[in-house]
Amino acid sequence: MEHGKLGRDLDDALELIAEAALRDDLWDKVPNALARLFRAKTVSLYFQDARQRSGRLERVETAVTDGYDSSTIDSYASHYYALNPYHRRPELAVPNQIVTDDWLPSDLSGEEREYMEDWVRPQGVRHVMGQILNQRAAGALFLVTWRGSDVGRFSEGEKQLFNRVSRATDRAIQVAERLHTAETAFSAAAAQLGMQGVGVIVLAADGRVTDCNAAADACLADRDGLVLRGGRLEALVPADQSVFQRFVDGLLKQDPVLSADRTEIALRRAPGRPSLHVEGLRVGAHRARFGPNRHGSAILLLHLPVLSPRDPARLRQAWGLTAAEARLALLLLEPLSLPEAAQRLGITRETARSHLKALFAKTGTHGQTELALRLMSEFP
Repeated sequence: MEHGKLGRDLDDALELIAEAALRDDLWDKVPNALARLFRAKTVSLYFQDARQRSGRLERVETAVTDGYDSSTIDSYASHYYALNPYHRRPELAVPNQIVTDDWLPSDLSGEEREYMEDWVRPQGVRHVMGQILNQRAAGALFLVTWRGSDVGRFSEGEKQLFNRVSRATDRAIQVAERLHTAETAFSAAAAQLGMQGVGVIVLAADGRVTDCNAAADACLADRDGLVLRGGRLEALVPADQSVFQRFVDGLLKQDPVLSADRTEIALRRAPGRPSLHVEGLRVGAHRARFGPNRHGSAILLLHLPVLSPRDPARLRQAWGLTAAEARLALLLLEPLSLPEAAQRLGITRETARSHLKALFAKTGTHGQTELALRLMSEFP
């Protein structure tokens, strides 16, 4: 292979793997990039579940190239647990060890040899190179490539390259898992804060809003002290904007003159309403090791007024409902039937049904009885 093309393919693959740590949808492209790099007919990245003894191999990303029959891949996944020597013989599964054509022991059973001949080497696929990226109690993560006899065996140089790519893939997957855990924890905490009347807004280092809970969503939708323009927050009252911008800059730029690690600001709302108290928390300053300004990100906590249990605004904060959906939900709690609620609201039954479907989706319920129970459990 031409050295220049090899270098470009390697750079493309490593860059894609790094980006996949942040974007889950890119993992299905990784095998294709590796297939180009190793001139392979197929590349698979998959998880072998230690608790599974039969059935189909799940959680697999596979690239199929050069006319390789995808039905064979499907058959391979379906027979994996029944016949794969890696699964049937734990002693063969050694993490970080690259295995190639020479790995097969001489004492394979008939079924295990059938696995190799019927599912691994059909249609001219003769050469294999694979590695266990990591192994845990739940199972093992594999990266495996196959290519045809026309290309030949994998060279020592390709094995070294494969080891480098495997390590990068394992690191990216671990980063993705940690990010997912952090996002899940944030979502749970933000939802809980929303139930207590606290809006949560996450700002990136450039000041753009990257996430917020339902309570903050409702606040921004109502232009309740803060507005969102071009992905950035602004104070509702123009006279407050310069003070608010200085407040945000102090959090993001980590400037002790501008802001402390934890500080508050009061913003004016619509006439006749009390001020909106916004608390700012710095995030990630210790990780911004390089760069002239050591920018981090920030979290804003909007301390919203505590609402009465049957106030529709409380429902909007908790589940991100529209005003119309919240009004319908409260009428269904009286309880009224859907036609009666539609008549009370002065809307058609079709519109009421549309609102009801949205209520089911946003509250995770599947019927009016379950919806009523969910609402009553949170808002007795």
